[in-house]
Amino acid sequence: MRLKRVITVAIFAFISTFAFAVVPDNDKIFAQINDSSSPFYYPNLMMRYQAGDTLTDEEYHYLYYGFAYQSAYRPLNDNPGMTKVQNIMARIAIDTPSIADIDELIAARNKRDLHTDSSPATCRGECRVGYKTENRNYTI
Repeated sequence: MRLKRVITVAIFAFISTFAFAVVPDNDKIFAQINDSSSPFYYPNLMMRYQAGDTLTDEEYHYLYYGFAYQSAYRPLNDNPGMTKVQNIMARIAIDTPSIADIDELIAARNKRDLHTDSSPATCRGECRVGYKTENRNYTI
């Protein structure tokens, strides 16, 4: 009896997770981002994002999914900024990053690039500066 109740609760929890998922309506997104009178007109959204304005969740939704309809969207091309960040992350010691490595990673990350900004690198651990050892937590 108890197993039946556990299974029922697990199934209910699993199904309810998908009930709140937002499935993008591609036709609506395409229409909204191409309509210059729309609040979700893509060039205006991108300008606001690049200027550092605060966007709502819905505006981020249109910015994220609308990017696929832009001429700059080339998913199969290399992204030099992301490649540079990945190369730096591959060679640094994550447990004990040096200050120079962290500075290089910060310099490589472009805050207005959707690819490098959406995957922040976090370095945690001890940084040895001279003879001192400092515990630091960096979110880059």
